[in-house]
Amino acid sequence: MQPRRRAPWYRSEAALQHAGGLSDTAAGRRKYVEYLGWLAEDEPGRKALNFDRMSKGWVIGGRSFKKDVVAEHRSVAAAWARGDRTLSALGE
Repeated sequence: MQPRRRAPWYRSEAALQHAGGLSDTAAGRRKYVEYLGWLAEDEPGRKALNFDRMSKGWVIGGRSFKKDVVAEHRSVAAAWARGDRTLSALGE
């Protein structure tokens, strides 16, 4: 909602476009929040947009990317098991 507070990697264009071609303005962002509210309450609407199929599988990407994700997860899980709660990767 506040462009100045966004992470440097975040790009809002795809989400705003999907929500009806909204622009990255205060008005467009307000409309996007309204859209999210509608989605939260309208199960038939979510089904019509095929949201149930978008979340299939545990990761999207090629075989090499999936292997990297598994390796990173194992590393973070091992650090967590050792009691290291300071890893920034845990939040990711």
